[in-house]
Amino acid sequence: MTLIQIENNQTASKEMPLLRLGFRPFFLLAGISAVIFILYWLYVLNSGQSATAYVAVNWHAHEMLFGYTVAVIAGFLLTAERNWTNLQTLHGWKLGALAMLWLAGRIVPWLALPGWFLAVIDLSFLPVLALVLLPPLLQTRQFQHLIFIVIVQVLFVANLLFHLGYLHPAWQTTTVGIRLAWLTIVFLITVMGGRVIPFFIERGTGTLTKVRQSRLIDMTGFISLLVWVIAVLFSSDQVLVAYLAFIAGAVQLLRCWGWHLAALWRVPMLWILYLGYGWIPIGLFLYAFAMYSGNTVSPAIHAFTAGTIGMLTLGMMARVSLGHTGRAIAASPLVITAFVLVTLGSLVRVLGPLLAPEILQISYITMITSAGMLWAAGFMLFVIGYLPILMQARIDGRPG
Repeated sequence: MTLIQIENNQTASKEMPLLRLGFRPFFLLAGISAVIFILYWLYVLNSGQSATAYVAVNWHAHEMLFGYTVAVIAGFLLTAERNWTNLQTLHGWKLGALAMLWLAGRIVPWLALPGWFLAVIDLSFLPVLALVLLPPLLQTRQFQHLIFIVIVQVLFVANLLFHLGYLHPAWQTTTVGIRLAWLTIVFLITVMGGRVIPFFIERGTGTLTKVRQSRLIDMTGFISLLVWVIAVLFSSDQVLVAYLAFIAGAVQLLRCWGWHLAALWRVPMLWILYLGYGWIPIGLFLYAFAMYSGNTVSPAIHAFTAGTIGMLTLGMMARVSLGHTGRAIAASPLVITAFVLVTLGSLVRVLGPLLAPEILQISYITMITSAGMLWAAGFMLFVIGYLPILMQARIDGRPG
């Protein structure tokens, strides 16, 4: 890949806008896939029928993590890297080819193909993404950002474990791969969240008040979460895992409290990020409760996935897409509605199973279906609102 300065209007004007910068195709694919994946999962839940090569619940977990979430991560990193390095990142037909590789991984589970072939196609995306991201970082000596290359490769290992579990069932690594994936993504969010959310809150509220950030709390949050992640992966002592989850949750709650400014609730582009990050301490507390009491960890996992991953990725896609197309970073009524629907969907998905059927007298399937419909409707509105933004050139005429 030839690395050039980013201000190259003549080259950019010859490319279709959708392929000018990584966020465009990958955010569009992520939004569409979120709707399709959730609606199909609801169909499977209610019909008991599945047509994919994987067990239905494993397909659901795999596609929401390695399909939807990885698409958002790819779009974000390919876009952010241009700001970090001031060099042109992947664009044009090469960007289109990378997007098609991601899409191929979503299609092959539906085809009657050997398991090893499905694995090769699906596994190839993350290493290729890392190879694309690495040269600009090395050329500009942006070594502090190499952590994202490491995280991408940890996700590759998680995906490899998932596929090995299908190719060699006796190894029983499928669930381990899924667990490693969501833990890695939550860890990534805590790293990125600490970098950008306080900055966005200070800039976006229009006040002179600064958020309270403590290096001690940030470092303690980083270490306590990492220790909990390691314990979840390798320890069989549920009480220990419960205590570590509670400690990590308490520190993350302190972190969120320090970022709070009352003015952020007037700005949808801020409260969606703040609430999304807020699911992390809630998820940790729910995980601690599940480990200590012996109950299911499903509510905790969905606090991290439907809550944190869903809301934060939606908010970041909305924000990045506006900023990198030359538009003001302000949520339209359509997008505000999308934020509300995904927030409600997350609440119902996490809290609903804790309350139903004993308290609400609603069946589990009805509760999950309601949550999924809210979530899918929110992402459908995102696609409707952002399709023209992602398909059209920047309004200021600049490349990107």
